[in-house]
Amino acid sequence: MTEKRRRRTGCLTCRTRRVKCDERKPDCERCEVANIECSGYAEKRRLKTRPPGQSTTTTEAHNGVASPPASLVNHEYLQPKTREDGLPLMALPVNPNPFQRPHSRARDMLGYHQYLYRTSTILFAPKSFHFWRDYLCEAAWETEWVFDAIVALGSMHRATLLLSKQGGSDHDRGLDTKISAIQTYIRALEGVSREINQKKNPTPLAVGVLIIMAYIECLSGNIPAAIRHTQVTQYYSHSMQSHDNHPTSHFILPVESSLRDLELICRIVRPFPSPLEPNFLSNAEKLTVNLPASFFELGASSSSILIQQLLEFTSADLDLKHVIWCVYAAHYKTTSKDKILAFLQALDDWKTYNSTLFQTLKADDSQSDFDEFSYQGLGKFPLPPLPHKHTSWESCLVLALYSFYKARLLWALCLLGDQDRKIELDSYFHVYELLRYTRTALTISHRSSSLSMIMCENLRIGFSPLLYLAGRCCPSAPWLRWIIQELENVGPEGLFHNKQFAATLDLLLSLEELKTRDLHFSSDGASFVHPSMRTIAVFIPDIDGRSFEAYYGRLRGSSSENDNDTQFALSKVAHWLDATNDSEPSIDDYEIYPQPFSPNWLMEQPIVKKWLDWSCVTEFDLNQVIQDHIAGNRHLLEIGVEA
Repeated sequence: MTEKRRRRTGCLTCRTRRVKCDERKPDCERCEVANIECSGYAEKRRLKTRPPGQSTTTTEAHNGVASPPASLVNHEYLQPKTREDGLPLMALPVNPNPFQRPHSRARDMLGYHQYLYRTSTILFAPKSFHFWRDYLCEAAWETEWVFDAIVALGSMHRATLLLSKQGGSDHDRGLDTKISAIQTYIRALEGVSREINQKKNPTPLAVGVLIIMAYIECLSGNIPAAIRHTQVTQYYSHSMQSHDNHPTSHFILPVESSLRDLELICRIVRPFPSPLEPNFLSNAEKLTVNLPASFFELGASSSSILIQQLLEFTSADLDLKHVIWCVYAAHYKTTSKDKILAFLQALDDWKTYNSTLFQTLKADDSQSDFDEFSYQGLGKFPLPPLPHKHTSWESCLVLALYSFYKARLLWALCLLGDQDRKIELDSYFHVYELLRYTRTALTISHRSSSLSMIMCENLRIGFSPLLYLAGRCCPSAPWLRWIIQELENVGPEGLFHNKQFAATLDLLLSLEELKTRDLHFSSDGASFVHPSMRTIAVFIPDIDGRSFEAYYGRLRGSSSENDNDTQFALSKVAHWLDATNDSEPSIDDYEIYPQPFSPNWLMEQPIVKKWLDWSCVTEFDLNQVIQDHIAGNRHLLEIGVEA
């Protein structure tokens, strides 16, 4: 028997009386027979959202466009506002009277408003707004757990911004807002758990909410909980069913795009594959690069689109992803020289395709600067680098990401053979450009501007992982020392805990300086040895979020261009037992009794095996998710209290 569903299209009078309406127009027959006045039918309207600062002059309806009164067009129409000091906290268009006492969920309006006008715009590509803003916000009107998830993300975003300020009142408000966000988050977890348990296949609505929950944990810096949500979402995304007469294909691209971002972030933080990931074979023999269609998408007219294209670039090929984002893959020479050259050519073609926009961003390499870039002049380049002028924060991220790709690909290429060291020098040029754009972005972030990104609210690939990975491609100690200093100054950026990154690189710096002096490459240890002789450093956090380890491998014997069987030996293992303080690590020295250091050896280490056992859960488990949330947040709250 088919279940009858209540219709909400009857006349206003019949809906008030809770009787069935025959929906005759202009007046229904039921009201006429009852001899009462028919109040007519409500007009269906849909709110059309716009980014902050853009004027709103119309309200779009299903049956046409209605213009606002003339008195509201110029100055009285409501616009989202930010704080006077530039902190991107979205305020209500009209503040409540100070004598009004808010009810228990009044602050949810602030969280919802934050998500609508700020959080969604920095997390999702414009081409995905139809899902992350239109569809989800419409569903939140009648589905409470969707509303709770949106409010929790917006509120956690507000808490993160408030906690980033040094003022005592802001810090207290931030902790209070975070507690409220966590309470709302738990309600959303309970709601989505019921939804998933009731249906055989999850709806796009449930999958979208799971992604929102992963971002909530990213804002908290909770590594295990964010990874858990990402893995569960990956599992459910393959079995989504259609919902509310919307085809599933309508939601695939927004979901896949956000999952790619989250998976990349998780892979950098936890630098080894999950047992749930597909066991892809290397395609190093293929010389062609299969790029996503969006990589040469028409209408790439903004920095946000270019950022999305660059992030999707590394998802096109497994070898490319490993060479650029894995800390050790390039040293084992698993990708051929011709394949890396094909990657570089594809990247150059993309830049040529977007040359007009790159010129607007002032992204063209200065030929005069490149000609002056030499090994003799490396020590003369200023540190900190001179910032670029008239460049926005988003433009800096585009240019830094492009420079980072070039540097990492050229670095991998020189490891395969570079007799005249020209490729190595080209890599250093792009590393320095990355440092300049990072310096520019940090300068912009320190100004009071609601239009620029603040580091703590960036949950996608930002400057932190770029600096951390580029630190391995520095020509000398001063460059790496400056990167360590900047990582310590930036502070947390989503799941990227920069103090731990800086601590890992700091020990790497000591090892490289010592090696340089031992090999008499440089008397002061300032200029590092050839890239093929560098030390590999792998940072791995523990599941508890409190401790972490770093493994350091040195080259075993010599390396040549034709030697594809490069071998490394374990040099040091550093243990940080408590990330809540700045304690020195305990270091195990393996120089006297070396053992092989390889990706397979790494997968056998206790901290990695603990992660692999933990990762075997594929389906949503409410109790497990809450345990991850509590475990990952406990030490973060301790850090906040000590601060």
